[in-house]
This record gives sequence, C-alpha cells and structure tokens, in this order.
Amino acid sequence: MQPGRDMIPAPSLSFRKLEVKGQISYPILSMKITINADSRILRATIFLIALTSAGIVLMMAFSQFMVRTFADPRLTFSQEALRAAVAKYPASPRMHLRLAEAELSGKESPAPAIAQTQAGLAATLSPFDFQAWRLLALAQEANNNTAQAEKSWQAAAALAPASSEVNWGWANLLLREGKIESARTPLLAIAKYNNEFLPSLFEVLWRSKQDPATLLAITDQTPASQFALAKFLLKQAHAEDAVNIFRNIDRQARVQSAQSKEFIDGIISAQQFLLARLAWLDLRG
Repeated sequence: MQPGRDMIPAPSLSFRKLEVKGQISYPILSMKITINADSRILRATIFLIALTSAGIVLMMAFSQFMVRTFADPRLTFSQEALRAAVAKYPASPRMHLRLAEAELSGKESPAPAIAQTQAGLAATLSPFDFQAWRLLALAQEANNNTAQAEKSWQAAAALAPASSEVNWGWANLLLREGKIESARTPLLAIAKYNNEFLPSLFEVLWRSKQDPATLLAITDQTPASQFALAKFLLKQAHAEDAVNIFRNIDRQARVQSAQSKEFIDGIISAQQFLLARLAWLDLRG
C-alpha cells in the first residue's frame, strides 16, 4: 500500500455453525442464511431423497434377481430370450456366459460365432473365472480357431489347475493337433490330481502313438501311477516293458501292495513265465 491511501480492511469470514431454537444459521460475509427445521420444503426434500434412494435400491435388487434367474442352469430359456436378457444387462458376465452356453449347444440353432463373442465378453468382465475361459476355448474350437483355443485352455488351467475337465479339454486339443509333448503338461496335471483317470489317459495316448516311453513320460513316480502303467502295458502285450516298470517301483510299496500278486498272475496268464519268475524273485529280494 502506498502511504496516504485508505486501508481497506479484509473481510472477516465465519463459518461457525449456529443452532438456535430449531434453526440452523450460516453467516456468509454479511448475509445470514437461515433454514427453518420445520420448513415444508426441507421435509419435502428429505422425502424425495429417501424415495429416490429406495427406488435405486429396488431397481438394483430387481436387476440382481433377473440376472440370477436367467443365469440359473436349472431353468431353461430360449436363445432369443437370453439374447434379450443380455441386451438388458450387458454388464453381467454370468448373462454372457449363459448365452454363450446356449449358442454353443444350439438346441434351436447352433451359433458358435455368437458363442465365442459372448464367452469372450464373459472372460473380459470376469477374467478370474476359469469357466469363462473354458467356454471361450470350446467356442474357439468350434470356430476352428485352434491357436486361440490353446491360449484360452491354458488360461483356464492356470486358474483351475486341479480341474480334470479343463486339463482334459486342453490335452484333447493338443493331442488332436499332434502336439503330444505339449500335451504332457495337462496330462500330468490330470494324473497328479485324479489317478482314476490314468487308464483313460493311457488309452487315448496309446491310440495316438503306441509307444511305452510316451506313457512313461506323462506318468508320475508314485507307486499307484506306476502300477497302473505296468498293468496297462501288460494288457497291451508289452510284458517286458511292464515288468521293467514294475521292478522300478519302490520295493517296500510292492511288498505291501496286493497289486503285486495280481500283476505277477497276469504275467503268468500271458504265458511269460521267465518274466514272471524275474518279477517274483525281484519282489522277494
């Protein structure tokens, strides 16, 4: 400020809340705004806010109810009805997944291209749902997009490593493509988590390539798995390979298992007497 000029005092602002006899006052500069707690406008405003909030809650509840209804696998809907529901609730991954299943199975008219689009949307909206990736892989296979299907199967297996359904689907695609070595990963996962699937796996691989080394490559070293492989090879008239696998099983496990006698009896039934004697002597130690 230059000397001689009048000093203009700075305005004093106060936002201290005042409550006086049911009134709320807020001094702003030189003005005072007072709202009467008994005001009809205030009551109407509060009522409208409550009504709007209730309406929003009801709409959300109704939307969730409709999504759950259309996504329920126990209920049957036409493809047309599901398409209309997806158009109404496009942000629901479950709706896209249900429509993809319907389009893929095609009870009315199969539409694998639509199924792939819908499954892709489900996987995008819910990337940690392995079922979305599994269905996407199936739809891609139906559209002959095998390279993309391999990636989708792999994504599903990463999310659900113990799922026999996923690993079997992945392995099946790789075997059909002749990628036996690549199929080893999902096949090993199946064998690891579900030993009861081993005979079926051996059958599939044997039809693809009658090579004992291929079966041995996908079989873990647990006695149960090795016993299963030895019995399968004996059934395929590969007695020598079967006996070699049997002899490599932990001796204590062989001694304690009733499968040892069953296996040796099988060798005798195949009239491989020298191999039967070898297996028996090795078992006795």
